[in-house]
Amino acid sequence: MNVLDLFSGIGGFSIGLERAGFKTVAFCEIDKYCQLVLKKHWKDIKVYPDVREITKRQLEEDGCDFPEVITGGFPCQPFSVAGRQKGSGDNRHLWPEMFRVIKEFKSRWIIIENVRGLINIQDGVVFETMHTDLESQGYETQTFNIPAAGVGAPHRRDRVWIVANSRRTIRGQQSSRNKESTRSGTSQETKRSADSDSLARSSEREKIMADTESIQSRKSPESKRWEDTSRRSEKKSAHNWWNVEPSVGRVVNGVQGRTHRLKGLGNAIIPQIAEEIGKAIMKAELVWEIMG
Repeated sequence: MNVLDLFSGIGGFSIGLERAGFKTVAFCEIDKYCQLVLKKHWKDIKVYPDVREITKRQLEEDGCDFPEVITGGFPCQPFSVAGRQKGSGDNRHLWPEMFRVIKEFKSRWIIIENVRGLINIQDGVVFETMHTDLESQGYETQTFNIPAAGVGAPHRRDRVWIVANSRRTIRGQQSSRNKESTRSGTSQETKRSADSDSLARSSEREKIMADTESIQSRKSPESKRWEDTSRRSEKKSAHNWWNVEPSVGRVVNGVQGRTHRLKGLGNAIIPQIAEEIGKAIMKAELVWEIMG
């Protein structure tokens, strides 16, 4: 499956998903150092410098295949406890741009990553708006809290992951350059009632993230793998905070681009988490193909 990797950083999403059998068709990253990293490791893949330049027409003109998956960890500064927490009032709040891309491409899968503060900022309105936006385009969404320690990384680093799927027919939406046929499907009904109060629904989503067992009976089979990963994460991260903090020297002399490297690593996602999500997606696609 083809991936459009937005807010790519140093390529964490693509590393993980390619391990699961995906193919990256284009990147989008504004940081110049990160652009160099991407061009070094993915020499033949187009790197766009600004998400505002991403359009279906532009990718077709550049010879990029149609993406069946769109990923993105849009800037977290508006929601992070380390920032000013301006939420949607921050000019770095780029969910509207990512959603614009999603609406234009209507790809089958969407994978989003951000800091845990995304849930509560502005009383949950930003978080709820994202789900409402996706559901308005026919996507069914699931949210997971998976820390880095959940896949064996030596630090906790809680992160929110939103996985959305629409089984709409996309064959007619593909670029003429992408000759591989795709399976048709029908949009699934979302799990939440559209007439519920937005803040109440946001609160319900937080409960879902805290206790996946309570809604086990409502989950589709393809989401079980993500739930298992989330539960393992909680168990592995239940240790004392300092036991999972790495011992990393903060000053290193003689290392070229040290500051840029540290920044790139700090902004990167954990590829192993993206890999697990990718494997679950592949399994779901196989099941749907078998079932017709």
